[in-house]
Amino acid sequence: MLLLEREVEARIGSWQPDTGRRKTLELFDAIVICLIYLRHNTIQAALGEQSRISQATVSRYIDFLEPVISCPCLSRSTGPERSAVPAVHPFPAALPPVFRLDVSLAHRQTGHLPRSLPDQVSF
Repeated sequence: MLLLEREVEARIGSWQPDTGRRKTLELFDAIVICLIYLRHNTIQAALGEQSRISQATVSRYIDFLEPVISCPCLSRSTGPERSAVPAVHPFPAALPPVFRLDVSLAHRQTGHLPRSLPDQVSF
């Protein structure tokens, strides 16, 4: 968690302004709120009550930190050996759904076609 805080601080610069009113929460606490919101989709008002700040402040922190935290350039490992290994899906026989490329002019939505699994699937 401290590594994430350092990486976020390196990307955004100083969290607290040099002059003027200080932010209510420190960067670590704001990251925790943003992660809880992203993971559990908790209502912002409830997060504000837990942290003793307003819902509007929670919303501002999430709007500011979500793109930085969700950025794929923030890796869990700093070593090049981790990035060289391709991600393997745990169930390679499970196929993702197929999306049609044609667009329905009546509803302006793309269609969804479920893909069926083969008869003999071994896990």
